[in-house]
Amino acid sequence: MKKLLAAALCAVLFVTGCAGSNLINLKFAPVGAGGATCSKTASVVRFADPNAGKSIGMREGNVALYAANMEVGEWVAKAVKTQLAAIGCTAEYHDADGVFKSDYTVVGSITKCRVVQPSNTEVNVDLRFSVTVLKKGEKVFTYEYSSSVQNKQLPSSTLVADSMEQCLQEIMQKQVMPDLAKVMG
Repeated sequence: MKKLLAAALCAVLFVTGCAGSNLINLKFAPVGAGGATCSKTASVVRFADPNAGKSIGMREGNVALYAANMEVGEWVAKAVKTQLAAIGCTAEYHDADGVFKSDYTVVGSITKCRVVQPSNTEVNVDLRFSVTVLKKGEKVFTYEYSSSVQNKQLPSSTLVADSMEQCLQEIMQKQVMPDLAKVMG
């Protein structure tokens, strides 16, 4: 009887632990940028996000998903700053636009961030944002980037956050950093 009760308790803990939260802790670790380098200074401003504070997607059972630790615009801008620093730029992050002493200012806007988690083993992420580079207040570059990730794996409490990070890392590595390295040198 004790073994049956212990097994039932373990099963309940496993299922509730994998059910997940509706709050997503956004994270980003820099990735290789295909040899892209930068020797300039850059100020990265929090990206505009028309959906700030709103749901970024749905989890199984029509449960809304929300960014927990920061808004998506802040997450993407901080990722750009982190990635620029990783390729050699002296980069700093700012919550608001202003006049900065850096060689370049990077601003942007989130045009889509949608997460759908149809089950505890599957997640689909669509992310799209624009990046504009300014030099002395003049626009020198603008482009819209996008990526989609579909992950199927064992249940995990970090499946959504890991999938979102993977999506952003793919955009940074394959698209954003090569372009910014060309523009900013």
